[in-house]
Amino acid sequence: AAEALEYSDMSKMFGDWEPTLATEQAPVPANVKQNVKTLTWDNSNYALLWAVVKDGAIIGFTTEPSFELSETGAYAVRAANEMGGLSEASMTVEVSDLTGITTVKGSEPVLNDSTVYTIQGVRVEKARKGLYIVNGKKMVVK
Repeated sequence: AAEALEYSDMSKMFGDWEPTLATEQAPVPANVKQNVKTLTWDNSNYALLWAVVKDGAIIGFTTEPSFELSETGAYAVRAANEMGGLSEASMTVEVSDLTGITTVKGSEPVLNDSTVYTIQGVRVEKARKGLYIVNGKKMVVK
């Protein structure tokens, strides 16, 4: 009958190498977020590379903890260890805007009929002979 190998026998055979470490799943990428056209996440010493997932399908791989976005969608990241084992997917980041422009609300500029500017945009007290801007419109004083 064959005897079961004990852990001490395994360490004699493999030395410091621990094969179970190579087969462990990579940690799930943390702090995945969008910064305009870039998806970023925390670096991990245990990840050899990352797989970027868009709408449930892997669309690319990167060795840096960032990925340039070219279109909107639902993005997640999976880490891969040196043996190629993928982690679970990170939390999903919904990317709906790649411009970085947010809606700016304001009012129309208030123009004062008595405010007079030179054509160079310098405010003056009184229009003399020449070309001026009054209430947003050009005006010639002869």
